[in-house]
Amino acid sequence: MTAFLPEQVHAVDVYGDLVALDLRSGRYHCLPGLGDGFDPQLPLAEPLAEALARQGLGGGGERPAARLAPAARAQRDLPDGEGSRGPRLAADMAAAHLAANVRVRILSFSAILDRVPAARPLPAAPERGLRDVRAFLQWLPWAPLQGRCLMRAAMLRTFLVRRGHPAPHWVFGVSTYPFAAHCWLQWGDMALDDQVGRLVRYTPILAR
Repeated sequence: MTAFLPEQVHAVDVYGDLVALDLRSGRYHCLPGLGDGFDPQLPLAEPLAEALARQGLGGGGERPAARLAPAARAQRDLPDGEGSRGPRLAADMAAAHLAANVRVRILSFSAILDRVPAARPLPAAPERGLRDVRAFLQWLPWAPLQGRCLMRAAMLRTFLVRRGHPAPHWVFGVSTYPFAAHCWLQWGDMALDDQVGRLVRYTPILAR
C-alpha cells in the first residue's frame, strides 16, 4: 500500500539519516540510514514507512497538501546598531513576555505553532524592526522566566508582531551525532536571535 508522510509529521534528511518531528507531541525521532532521497511529497519507501509506523508515525494513502518549505539557511547576523527607545517599548516587552509564557507553558506544541501569525517573505528586513530586535535582546537578560530557545523565540516574535512588524519565520532545526534541536527567528536569511556561526550545525526541518 502506498503511504505518504502524515501531515502532522515534518522530516528532513541529515547526512543520510532521517529526523522526524511529530507536531502533536513535539517529539523528534531519528531513523539512521533512512534519509537518502527523502522527499516529503513523494510516497515513502517501504523501509521508511515501516520504521515510521513503528514510531507511531504511520502515513496515509493520500498525498498531503503542499508544505511550507523550511526557510533558507541563515546567512547573516543581526547588524550592529542602536536599539529602539520610546514610552511604549517597556509595555510592549512586558505584554509579549506574559503572552509567550502563557502560551508556551499551557498549550501543546502544535497549538503554539497554530496560533502564531503567518510569516511572509520580505525584500529586506525593516530597519525599525531591527532596532526593536536590538532593544529586545538588550532587555532579555533581565527578563524572568525566559526559558529555552522556544520561549525566547515566542517572546520575540510576539513582541515584533505587537510592534506592527511582519512576523519573522520561526525556524526549527536539527543536528545529529549528537542529536540536538534548536529554534530561532529569521527575516529572510538574517538570523535575529542567534548567530550564523552557531546555526550552521542545524538543518532546518520546519518553518512557521
